Amino acid sequence: MNVIEKSRFVDDEGKISIKNRLSATLDFGSDWYGRMEAQNVVTHRLDRALGDQHILMRNASIPGIDESEPYMILVSPQGLRILIAFPIRGVFRAHEGEWLKLNQRSRSFVRTKPNLQLMALNIQKQVQRLLDIQKFGAPVIESVLIFTHPRTLIDGSRPVCRVVSADAIEYFAANLEQLPAVLTPQQIHAAVDVILYPKLPEPQSADGLITDPNLKKPVSSEPAFEPAPIQAPEPQLEPTPAFYQEDFDQFQDTSFPQAPVEDPFKPVEETYLEEDFFQEFSTSEEFPPSPTQETEPPGKPKLTGSQWMVLGILAVIEIVVILIFAYIVLRDLGMI
Repeated sequence: MNVIEKSRFVDDEGKISIKNRLSATLDFGSDWYGRMEAQNVVTHRLDRALGDQHILMRNASIPGIDESEPYMILVSPQGLRILIAFPIRGVFRAHEGEWLKLNQRSRSFVRTKPNLQLMALNIQKQVQRLLDIQKFGAPVIESVLIFTHPRTLIDGSRPVCRVVSADAIEYFAANLEQLPAVLTPQQIHAAVDVILYPKLPEPQSADGLITDPNLKKPVSSEPAFEPAPIQAPEPQLEPTPAFYQEDFDQFQDTSFPQAPVEDPFKPVEETYLEEDFFQEFSTSEEFPPSPTQETEPPGKPKLTGSQWMVLGILAVIEIVVILIFAYIVLRDLGMI
């Protein structure tokens, strides 16, 4: 399997220096490095199972996808797939479009953020838009969430993304090899070029659509009218417009598809949140909220365990000082 790394924090040898790690941690958070390490685990295990006809692109810069979200694009004869690796640990449930985590106290699944399935669908939609704008017909077949920690358990109940646990990565690769091929080697390399080196259409202006140079000259906002004679007033005719709106239709450029009114790279949350299974709703009996998520009424602030420990240490020191002072006073009085 061929691997193409495009992250600016990874050097030519595929390593992250201490300087780049600190810089990325300050920009993207502490979990960024762990997800990059999870990518290395997935890459190493897929490399042992997939041949050279598969190309894995890691962390390519695509409009609409945040740089803080590490992801991979696997281009194979069997199509394109979005792979997102996570090193998290725990028990989770992918229930349709929701992402739930087992609460150890209540022994029930509660909604947790971020929604990893929604995150994967957002990346898949942005990659598909990039291909559609450049009129590349290869579709992104699926999004795959891969978990690298061996103690992570995922319960899938009709998930919208494919979920692969740590012990099923090789099985995922073997199953991929059994699928029929839909892309030729030439199409595979063309897909890589389209993603890494996109050729996006430039925005068009109305001035570029006018071919008559006389129409491009600035026209005064106040048209000149000759005053009518006083002795014989006559009705004035309205000035003839310089051009009509219908003339623009024949100069439309059809080399690229017409850009929609909305931003073609807006986040997918604005689209998917309109559907029923992505909307936030009140807690049901099946998935009660976590006790930690309930808002507490305003009142006396509660002290944490570390704060109680500091108060205890200060109290012990105060008692020792009092005992020493009492001993000195009693000794001076001759009572000891």
